[in-house]
Amino acid sequence: MSLSAPIYVLKRKAKLLSREADIPLNQALNRIAKNEGFDSWSLLIRRSSKKSQNMPASIEYFKLQAENLFKDYETKKPVFDTVINDYLFEYRPKYFDVDSIIVDYDLDEKNFSLVDAQDVIAYMAGFEKWTDLIKASEAELNLAKLLFDNQDKIDREDWQMYIGGAEDDNGTTFDAEARLEIFKHVFVNVDGHHNPFGDYRLSKRK
Repeated sequence: MSLSAPIYVLKRKAKLLSREADIPLNQALNRIAKNEGFDSWSLLIRRSSKKSQNMPASIEYFKLQAENLFKDYETKKPVFDTVINDYLFEYRPKYFDVDSIIVDYDLDEKNFSLVDAQDVIAYMAGFEKWTDLIKASEAELNLAKLLFDNQDKIDREDWQMYIGGAEDDNGTTFDAEARLEIFKHVFVNVDGHHNPFGDYRLSKRK
């Protein structure tokens, strides 16, 4: 069963319904779920998550991740540190570990833009920059989404080392379709993988 809109759009509709109808958010979510043909919101989420690994990726998905990262960055607040006798930024992020991203990507904390956020998300998804992502083929985007969604299992550097080694062992260069199938077979459909460097997404730490 296909949804009439992405999950994040349905959530926005539920929040609006909650305000307009003056009902708890959980009731509004369940009403939206019933409109989509599900008995409850939790069932809708379970069914949609099972299908999400096989759904074609789109540029909009990565745009949303970049927007969320930038929203998290905009929660910054300068706090004076008596040890260094200077100001540091503190964040109250909802989606990403902003502190780790700033350190790992050596970002300019004072001048971080939405364009910068797009480049960071593109890099997490296996591209060098955002302009490479928006020019990618459907298979490349699908692989990028899997790499982003499974960063708790493997990061882009380890994936590149893995696929590079597999190409050397087989004396060939895999195209995007082949890489996509390999990633699904080795990492998505197999439990037990763990990225020792962690996951930038806060939702996976709960």
